[in-house]
Amino acid sequence: MATTERAGAERGKARGRNFQDARWEAKQREADLVASILQGKGAMPGFRRQLSEAEVRRLVAGVVLPLAGRKPPEPLLKAGEVGP
Repeated sequence: MATTERAGAERGKARGRNFQDARWEAKQREADLVASILQGKGAMPGFRRQLSEAEVRRLVAGVVLPLAGRKPPEPLLKAGEVGP
């Protein structure tokens, strides 16, 4: 159990994951993070009704990965380009 989770459990409250924990984040696959957000995990509810898979992928790439110092993947299309 991570330190932040342990501290919350000791006070009887659930604590969220510290996304700045580079050791934890380095072990995570982007697809697994997306699935956890969409489906929920542990005490966290899923957000499938509120967010599309594309929105969650952008959230993971643009917010979660950079918090731990990982660069988001390069976009497949440049701004203004239209895909096939």
